[in-house]
Amino acid sequence: MIGKISFSIWVMAICAVQAVGQINIDLVSNYNVSKKHSSRANDIWGWVDGVGNEYAIVGLMDGTSIIDVTDASNPKEVFYEAGMNSPWRDMKTWKSYAYITTEAKNGLLIIDMSKLPGDTILDVSYYRGSNSLTWESAHNLYIDEKGVAYIFGAYQEQASTKRNVVMLDVDSDPMNPAIIGVLECDYVHDGYARGDTLYLAHILDGYFSIWDIKNKSNPVQLGKQYTGNTFTHQLWISDDASRIFINDEVANGYLEEYDISDFGNIKFNGRVQTAPGSHVVPHNTFFVDDYLVTAYYHDGVTVHDVSQPGNMIEVGSYDTDSTIEGPGYSGSWGVYPYLPSGNIIATDDHNGLYVFKPNYVRGCYLEGSITEEGSGVSIGNVSIDILGTAANTSSSVVGKYQTGYHQSGTYSVEFSAPFHFPKTVQGVKLENGTTTVQDVQLKKMETVVTRVKIEDQAGNSIAGGKVELVSKHGAEYQFETGANGVSVTSKIVVGQYDIAVGAWGWKGTCLSDSIKLDDTELVFVLKERGYKDDFSLDLGWQSQGVVGDGKWERGIPVPKVQAQIGVVQDTVSPFSDIESDCGDNVFITGLESLLPNGKAGTLQSPVMDLSSYIDPYLYFSVWGYSGYFGEGVKVELSSKVGGSNIKKSKKLHVFKKGWVDIQMRIKDLIDLSEEMKVAIVAGSGSKVNVALDDFEIIDSSANNIYESTAQGAIKIYNNPFSNSCILEYVDLNMESNLIVLDCMGQLMDKINVRTPNGVVKFGEGLGSGIYLIGLEGSNSFSRVVKL
Repeated sequence: MIGKISFSIWVMAICAVQAVGQINIDLVSNYNVSKKHSSRANDIWGWVDGVGNEYAIVGLMDGTSIIDVTDASNPKEVFYEAGMNSPWRDMKTWKSYAYITTEAKNGLLIIDMSKLPGDTILDVSYYRGSNSLTWESAHNLYIDEKGVAYIFGAYQEQASTKRNVVMLDVDSDPMNPAIIGVLECDYVHDGYARGDTLYLAHILDGYFSIWDIKNKSNPVQLGKQYTGNTFTHQLWISDDASRIFINDEVANGYLEEYDISDFGNIKFNGRVQTAPGSHVVPHNTFFVDDYLVTAYYHDGVTVHDVSQPGNMIEVGSYDTDSTIEGPGYSGSWGVYPYLPSGNIIATDDHNGLYVFKPNYVRGCYLEGSITEEGSGVSIGNVSIDILGTAANTSSSVVGKYQTGYHQSGTYSVEFSAPFHFPKTVQGVKLENGTTTVQDVQLKKMETVVTRVKIEDQAGNSIAGGKVELVSKHGAEYQFETGANGVSVTSKIVVGQYDIAVGAWGWKGTCLSDSIKLDDTELVFVLKERGYKDDFSLDLGWQSQGVVGDGKWERGIPVPKVQAQIGVVQDTVSPFSDIESDCGDNVFITGLESLLPNGKAGTLQSPVMDLSSYIDPYLYFSVWGYSGYFGEGVKVELSSKVGGSNIKKSKKLHVFKKGWVDIQMRIKDLIDLSEEMKVAIVAGSGSKVNVALDDFEIIDSSANNIYESTAQGAIKIYNNPFSNSCILEYVDLNMESNLIVLDCMGQLMDKINVRTPNGVVKFGEGLGSGIYLIGLEGSNSFSRVVKL
């Protein structure tokens, strides 16, 4: 994609989503059990005693709390069991017993709650399996209607596979259950069981599986389905078992719905995203009366109407912590919607227990077909937006769409598709529980048959060049010039475009321009030789490895957050590229995968001829985070000298979280030649994505300005100005700042200079003009410079 969205616009878009606020969910009370025990809350479950009193069972990092919520406005803790420290506790109940797993070496905690409400001194036991199969920790569990508990992610000392599903009979002897089966498979994070069927979420492998468990000693797999973001965290099924609902625990993750009426032919029905573009992460979702009730880390509790298969409409929400937003793993952790009172209980890791009164309403359903005006051909991938709301969707490949909103009213709906004129339909009436049908025809845009050419200022053709055109209406084209500098003839939609033009060995450009009906040839001129790449185009960099294992990929970065580094949550990939360049692309060690799997990944440039350069410097920006790089990141230079290939490398030691500018003198590492390459190597063991942007080679000897100052010597080169300039300095006697003023004396740039000798790139984003360049601390500026 060409063009930028400014940070301020991005922030406003997030605020517009957040401004929706609380919908159809009322707060009854908040009991901060986290503050009471100085321990962050995690998951939650509910239970009702024999006389109808309602309780919340709340997991904490250091224990388990049982809270009486019968008087919803006045919750009271009635029992607390301290435990080993762990961010994860999960709990389920059978009859009057609570079963709690943790990834601490605490075993399975069992609490006998039968004495409640009269006696709050409860009996507890810790179960670690039998002599034939023991474990000390497990991630999660589920208990079915027959009293069979399924332990997920159990660490089993004696099993050949250490992450299995262990099945326990908790009905016969609740305080001392017996093992009745073990399922060996890929790691299971969570699951659900009903009848003789077990549904499992394989988070690390990105799919859910379905098993026949009639014979607990010999489970048989019936079906398997990968999910959209391949980080399948948790699942629940509909009352009639015809549909399954899952969530991928990633930023901008979806709730997804699948038709499982035929286990051998699982079908994707639809998906929905809360607060699109805000990067929030879904955690746990539950099905109740054709609604999904979900806990989102940074977006609180949501309710979606899923009564219409494939059309999932958000009809309720409450943010438990409005001070946090975006990606991350704090905030609302768990939710329980099954109390007889109808109240929803939920946890927030910092704010403890919440009790809500939901108002379950049906959505206003909107659906229809989209075809092309005149031909009647169905149009797929049409964007449908109910204006003034966050409701949006896309049409299927056959032009069908489903969407909706929580509040009745009259709305305008916008339809837009590549190669077609957008259309806004006004006066669309929506009513709760009612389906409105709105079919639409879109007019196809005019096209012109044209060819693309790239040449230099003298009119010489440039072979192997790249051109990308992107219109605001979604038309997108990529071209590559052949030996004659011309691409193949193509039909291009008439309109306004953002354009990126480049070729390896030339300094590219980006611009906005229009395509007209008489444009039978588009000619783009590259004015200057040189090696500069902001990755807005694919100019031939090569990546080694397998996607997901540290392989470099070119694209727009997807922000990701590591769930826990110890107990700290942290950003492990960039939110965006360098703002000053063309486009939004970077090279990164994983675009879609949550994190690289810790294997080394190498990104290598095309061949460069630096034989005519006098004193070239290498510049680039890299995103990283010290402490989580494993073996680190290094720059590798190769040069073919006298028929021999020589390689030299330099490890990058100093990083901060975020983009860091790197510069190095090439001659300090290797001799120059006609065949040279640069490689960036992300070492094995990395726990973060490594990203690269804004690559450039600049010859410091050409067209420079040299001036001595009281602090040392300054050299400014790449003059006349072209996108940026380089300040090279030596023998500075103090830490200082590079100052750039315009001719009116206004400060345009200020860069800290910390070392006695070095180089700094500056001036990106400045227009041509007269500037004052100098070092803060000296009595005068080095000289007046016209850039």
